[in-house]
Amino acid sequence: MTMSGISGVSSQATAMGMGLATDSYSRSIQNQIANAQKQLQELSSNKNMTLEEKMAKRQEIQQQR
Repeated sequence: MTMSGISGVSSQATAMGMGLATDSYSRSIQNQIANAQKQLQELSSNKNMTLEEKMAKRQEIQQQR
């Protein structure tokens, strides 16, 4: 019975570690999305670009991975 208890703790720790990696990955994706949104906001307020240039840049930002 002791062995199964140890096994349960081990698998639980592994799952927690995987959760941390997922959280880190999720935060990275969220940061990328936030940066893209910021770029789009800055783009829309840029008075020095034509509408066509803004549309092209917007498409480029949206296609970033």
